[in-house]
Amino acid sequence: MKSLALCMIVKNEEEMLGGCLESIKEFVDEIIVVDTGSSDNTKQIALDHGAKVFDFEWINDFAAARNYSKAQSSCDYVIALDADERFNPAGADLLRDTLNNQSSMAGFIRLTPAEKITDDVEEALERGIKQGLFTFLPRILKNVEGNNWVGRVHEAPIDTLDATYIDVDIIHLGADKEYRKLHQKGKRNLMLLEEVFKTDPDQYPMFYSYLACERRVSGNEQGFMEAMSLGWDRHMHYIANKHPDGVYNSGVLASYPTVLMSKGRFEEGLEKLRVLLNNLAYFSSNPANTLYQVIQSCWQIRLSVEVTETMHKVLLDASDFLMEFHGLVFAEPTLDGVTTYKALQIRAYCLGKLKDFDEAMKTLEKAYEYEEALYSNQLMHVELLIEQGDLESCLTIYTDILQDNLHTSPDIWILGALLLLVLGQEEDANEYTRRANLVINRSFESSHRVAMFKGLYIRMYVMQGNPVPGAGVYGVIGAILSREPVEVSRQIPSTLIESVVDRYVELNKVEALLPFFDDRAEHILPGVGKIVQGRLESHGVELEDDGLKTPIV
Repeated sequence: MKSLALCMIVKNEEEMLGGCLESIKEFVDEIIVVDTGSSDNTKQIALDHGAKVFDFEWINDFAAARNYSKAQSSCDYVIALDADERFNPAGADLLRDTLNNQSSMAGFIRLTPAEKITDDVEEALERGIKQGLFTFLPRILKNVEGNNWVGRVHEAPIDTLDATYIDVDIIHLGADKEYRKLHQKGKRNLMLLEEVFKTDPDQYPMFYSYLACERRVSGNEQGFMEAMSLGWDRHMHYIANKHPDGVYNSGVLASYPTVLMSKGRFEEGLEKLRVLLNNLAYFSSNPANTLYQVIQSCWQIRLSVEVTETMHKVLLDASDFLMEFHGLVFAEPTLDGVTTYKALQIRAYCLGKLKDFDEAMKTLEKAYEYEEALYSNQLMHVELLIEQGDLESCLTIYTDILQDNLHTSPDIWILGALLLLVLGQEEDANEYTRRANLVINRSFESSHRVAMFKGLYIRMYVMQGNPVPGAGVYGVIGAILSREPVEVSRQIPSTLIESVVDRYVELNKVEALLPFFDDRAEHILPGVGKIVQGRLESHGVELEDDGLKTPIV
């Protein structure tokens, strides 16, 4: 029987430490807590939970502190947790069985971020796994000399090539944005990463992934893009040279193609997406999971009309690629359904967008063979019928599933709102959008409906005469009318602008349209002033030019 020690490094964690120790103390043989300078009750809480407590002078080096904690244990293996994390007891037996039957130098376990510091472990797990929010991190080390952590921040084991992936979960309560801001953990990590980058920018790809994440959280978007670009180039260098380290652990770098497309750099993003598809095995220890998560990111991008068809063709090929992975075993466990019904749903969706509805429905029929995916398949069926314009069949299916899924997920209300808009029932569509917002804390069945929901929500406000900025075409219109900052990556049809004008005339809010005549609006949407003026005149509204930038109605 292999022994296991919990090894922690802490400082001023009296708020969180007790909960962490309670979640795992019954499943380890020893608890080592290394304190780096607490001034609160942290050390006493550790002692009260049976921990051996040691002091370590903080030297701005997480690996040094982590290795010191490991050195204090005599167990065969050590597991590293932070105070704001919680161990899921359901995986305790599997963890022990795995350690007893393997000799790997390191073990990866699944870390899922919570939305709130008060989240329930099971709910956080369900949401994280369904949305693919988790990551596998090397938190278990064989306790032998020289098998240490390296890295001043976001430390990792020296040897990850000889590693085991264990289907065990920990929840990161500290992912709560307000909690991170209050405790300035992102600021601390960013400071250390920037110091390393300044001293030696020639780092492994995963370093740039961490740097990019911390820069984005801090609001440094330019720095985020710089880190992503450097990391991508470094990763390409590793791949070209078959480098043995870091190739299978790229972090967020796999999302770089979609980041570029979200910035309007479509051609560059699509080219890098093709590179990614051709080198999937070099981006993670499970290319099926990586590809699925990339597709999910692509689904949330609002594309220009010029590249939409190309994107759907690429994703169609990607869905076929996913299905080719079915039955293959990777070091990291494959997400449920990724190579079966989820891949089929992606394929059906793309075929629908490409107007090949017969093939889309045949693909969906195959997905229906998986009983565990009944609800998500029904949602995709409704969406395809809306896209096809078969509203009668759509209404039949929709009413059949609505009553049983009122609180299951936001998707049912989002698709209902879309259906009602197609039927011309504006107020009912707005009510369904509000209902979707009431269950927004539930997991989406498909990530592309996140963008759909945002678009519907912003549209609701714009068409009620209370414009707000945001993503998508209505977000651009909302930004112009509210004179808020906006980033435009696609053209807006004149018919859509005219429909907004019609609505504001109907609401007797014509003066709210005046920002359309600003120089700023003309710069964002060339010719918008003439479109609005022509539509207003068709309603019998005359504009008087007083020589100022904005006319008087």
